[in-house]
Amino acid sequence: MSDTTRRADDPALVIHDLQLRLEEAEEVLSALRRGEVDALVVKPGVRPQIWSLNGVDHVYRVLFETLNEGALTLDAEGMILYSNTQFAGLVGRRLQSVLGASFASFVIPADRDVFRMLLERGLQRNSKGELSLARSDGSAAPILLSLNAVEIEQVGMTCTVVVSDLTELKRAQNALVEANEALEARVAERTLKLQEEIAERSRLAERLEDADRRKNEFLAMLGHELRNPLASILNGVELIRLRCGDDPDVERTRTVMDRQVRHMSQLVDDLLDVSRITRGAIELHREPVDLVKVVETATAACQSLLDGHQQHLSVSLAGEPCWIDGDVTRLEQVVMNLISNAAKYTPPAGHVWVTLERHGNWAELAVRDDGRGIPPEMLHGVFDLFTQVDTPIDRALGGLGIGLTVVRSLVELHGGAVHAHSDGHDRGSEFLVRLPLLPRSRVQPAERKRRAVAAGSRLRVLLVEDNVDAAETLSELLELWGHEVRVAHRGEAASDLAVALRPHVAILDIGLPGMDGYAVAAALRAQDGLASTRLVALTGYGQEQDRERSLRAGFDLHLTKPVDPERLQELLAQAATAPPHPEA
Repeated sequence: MSDTTRRADDPALVIHDLQLRLEEAEEVLSALRRGEVDALVVKPGVRPQIWSLNGVDHVYRVLFETLNEGALTLDAEGMILYSNTQFAGLVGRRLQSVLGASFASFVIPADRDVFRMLLERGLQRNSKGELSLARSDGSAAPILLSLNAVEIEQVGMTCTVVVSDLTELKRAQNALVEANEALEARVAERTLKLQEEIAERSRLAERLEDADRRKNEFLAMLGHELRNPLASILNGVELIRLRCGDDPDVERTRTVMDRQVRHMSQLVDDLLDVSRITRGAIELHREPVDLVKVVETATAACQSLLDGHQQHLSVSLAGEPCWIDGDVTRLEQVVMNLISNAAKYTPPAGHVWVTLERHGNWAELAVRDDGRGIPPEMLHGVFDLFTQVDTPIDRALGGLGIGLTVVRSLVELHGGAVHAHSDGHDRGSEFLVRLPLLPRSRVQPAERKRRAVAAGSRLRVLLVEDNVDAAETLSELLELWGHEVRVAHRGEAASDLAVALRPHVAILDIGLPGMDGYAVAAALRAQDGLASTRLVALTGYGQEQDRERSLRAGFDLHLTKPVDPERLQELLAQAATAPPHPEA
């Protein structure tokens, strides 16, 4: 007979069991009255029912209900022992249907293994991870699940769970990702466009560089082609002076021709200088220079220009030397360009004043005229390239609008500055150049001796020039100066003539057909007995690289056509005073 049967047959035992149950029920009721019970778990069948009660934890329950996150308590099997309404709302169900349910039933199938792993770790200590809950409407809610182990008396090991809704965060993250992808797409598109623009600009830059190179080559060729006829004309003008100097009518015509050919030569020089300036290719050959001497030379060279315009030139110079560190040729060019500009804008019978003064550590050169003046709006632009004031349609004033650009560039290369001033229309203009003076301790002027051709000195000169007019006029001029001249029109004939003549000076054109001037110079240097022959390059190519190349090729001097007859006489005089040349 079983123990249960014996109890049923024994009234005393039945009464005892009922008394025990009554005591337990009274204890539970007493606990309920005291508010010591939070919930009742009733298991009438397979699914337990959990009933929440209001007790001493009312404050905590209110706190949990006001949380923005879901708050739960799970037993070791994952059953929900407690839940706030925030979690019930998150999954879209009533609170009573949530209590006693398995938390895994609210997890999407794909994430249930993740939940089991988190629960296992949470029961040991704590765990945290992301997964998604299945809402009642079929949508998924991304959450962050935080579990912490808690042991409860008479229940055993449980987990407190905090459920953080990540829906808005994920939406924001997705929006951020989409925005970032859109931004990256725009950046990639813009980068591609920029690369295309850079490539196009690179192509344009290459085309500009190529166009600039071809422009410079064209200007160099233009200068060469213009200088050849100018050389012939200038030589012819000098021949006229020597042969017909007593005829006043001829002399007047010769003066006009001389003035105009020098003006054309200056235009060619300015044009090529602008090309050098834009490329930063101008180099100064510095030495201590007395600016007083520079102004004297420049004003003397411009006198015929002013005479041709029937203008008066007044020059006032400092009473003592004004030494500066400069390039004498370029400084003369500055003064001549300023005087030429003044003459161009001054009417006949007008005046041009040139003044040089010392002011502290600066030399100040002023070129003033009483001509048409400069409008106020043009004062800051007169030094810009190709700028001219009141250019008439008939181009009566002439010029290319580049002379003042050259002036500014050359003055700035010397560490100085130039400024323009005018009181307005028909009130003249003034250009003021300021250049730094050298300290007296640094003034060691180079010895510059100008020797006249010694009486009775007769030089043997070899002239190699393919331009027949230039060759004939220059050879006649050299012969009138008393020299023995032999002419060759091709480089191949120069060597044989040089062996026979054994010249003191060989004047060679560079751009010869066939054997060019560089090859002729090399051939002459290789000849026995020609070691002391002075080789002079006389060419229409006058850029700095042309000068450097001619010196590397063995030339002693590089002269640019048209060469001033006085300059050529000076060079021949220097050759005449050189050590004796071996006789043939």
